[in-house]
Amino acid sequence: MGSGRYEGVGFSTVSSDDAIRKCCYWGQKTPLGIGVARGSNGWYATVLYR
Repeated sequence: MGSGRYEGVGFSTVSSDDAIRKCCYWGQKTPLGIGVARGSNGWYATVLYR
């Protein structure tokens, strides 16, 4: 995880931004890196936090 200490995951059928907002700790910790992938049913996001 590099310098990240926490990881949050999220899913959305609406958009990639919505998947990011649904990740655990979003708005509570400082993000260090964000990854998003489009699946057959929607978007999957992973965020690494400080």
